[in-house]
Amino acid sequence: MLSFVAFALGSKVGRYLVAAVLTAATIALAVARVFKKGQEYERGKDNETKIIQLENAIRANEEVGKLTRVDRLDYLNGWLRNE
Repeated sequence: MLSFVAFALGSKVGRYLVAAVLTAATIALAVARVFKKGQEYERGKDNETKIIQLENAIRANEEVGKLTRVDRLDYLNGWLRNE
């Protein structure tokens, strides 16, 4: 380990190698951050879609709950036939 430090500090090639490794690490961190932001954005969109679907399901449940028995059967039969 000590010989690598001496190589890195004592030679031009070592300094260039250390600079290249640090540059690659910095770029990798930047790419990882952008990737994580993209994942969070997609997760947010998925959650928004799920909330909208849940609101629609609750609204439909309330509408069906207000119907009389005969109207409810007609509504559900039409829903099953995809009308």
